[in-house]
Amino acid sequence: CVCDNPDDAEPKFSEPRRIANGVMMNKPIVTSKGDWLLPCSIWEGFQSEYNFLSEERFSNVYKSSDNGTTFKLIGHADYIDRYIDEHMMVEKQNGDIWMLIRAKKGIGESISKDGGVTWSKGTDSALGGPCSRFCIRRLSSGNLILINHHDFHGRNNLKAMISTDDGKTWRGYLTLDERS
Repeated sequence: CVCDNPDDAEPKFSEPRRIANGVMMNKPIVTSKGDWLLPCSIWEGFQSEYNFLSEERFSNVYKSSDNGTTFKLIGHADYIDRYIDEHMMVEKQNGDIWMLIRAKKGIGESISKDGGVTWSKGTDSALGGPCSRFCIRRLSSGNLILINHHDFHGRNNLKAMISTDDGKTWRGYLTLDERS
């Protein structure tokens, strides 16, 4: 749906329209070139009406270069240990797109050097985690923030970490919730 009058007392929305196959669990990004990249997927491990789309059972990337008027599937990453494909992307300072992928044992990663069309072979990111959701975003400061489990047993010790070097190292480890 599109709302052309969001500040009105009674905003009006257009009819909904389909933009992608599968599930989009995480936020899109807007690249430095102005492209919108959406993380959508068809989960390999779950039965759905879209399981016949074997060429789309990956961590997919949809793109809009016209502020959401049109969207197109442009590429996908694959990581052998992926699970539920709750992938997220950030643009690195050098322009590469870094995708992090929920995995059975931690978080996988893949890099695109061409705006999301082709992706490196998925590898373990060494960020750890107990096969649960995580969040990575670029802050207005330019630093990255990662919300993930750290020093965990099960799904406890959810922490916020900051990277000042574009994801090479992390510090801070602010505990947000120590409970399971």
